[in-house]
Amino acid sequence: MSQVRPRFDPNDPQYLCCCGCHVMIGVKIVASIYTVVAVGVIALFYRYALLSLYDLLSHEAYYVLLAFMVISPLVAIPVLGSLWIGVIIERQGFLIPTLICSVIGLFLTIAYTIFGLRVHWQRIANSGVYHQDEEKIQAFVFLVICVCSFVLQYWFFTILRSAYTYIKDKRSSLKRSCKDIEQSEQLYTAVPKENPEP
Repeated sequence: MSQVRPRFDPNDPQYLCCCGCHVMIGVKIVASIYTVVAVGVIALFYRYALLSLYDLLSHEAYYVLLAFMVISPLVAIPVLGSLWIGVIIERQGFLIPTLICSVIGLFLTIAYTIFGLRVHWQRIANSGVYHQDEEKIQAFVFLVICVCSFVLQYWFFTILRSAYTYIKDKRSSLKRSCKDIEQSEQLYTAVPKENPEP
């Protein structure tokens, strides 16, 4: 028994994101934001790293800094490049590295939040009576920033995942329709008989 699949509708509500915007426009906005942030962070890091290069106290710190300066562009450029290629030529496979990095980023944000809150609570426990309120406010601000960061990252992840689904559904629909056309042409091709009957 074969299942009849509904026709692909690019205007289906499942392919809409923020404020009724189509998911492909949303993913282009997300890709632009990721690109601007990555370029800005790498540029700022290089600026401050090069300024503080001579102030490092140990060779280990120098090598860690140098490794980060090399590794960060080596990760950012292929991931962002594959994201842009996947969005422009509409191939869902190219979105997978960005989806993986988004999931890793979500887990790192959770770990950073837990670790940061532990540090803040230790500081609150070790601070005197006069500084506890300041420490509690700092811990609350830290928590709010981490939660907002997590929510924003998760929102971007859902847009990327929706774009992945959209491209996959669109491509499978095109493949199905091409296959259906080939089958219908094979069924309705008339072949003349060799010996026509009088």
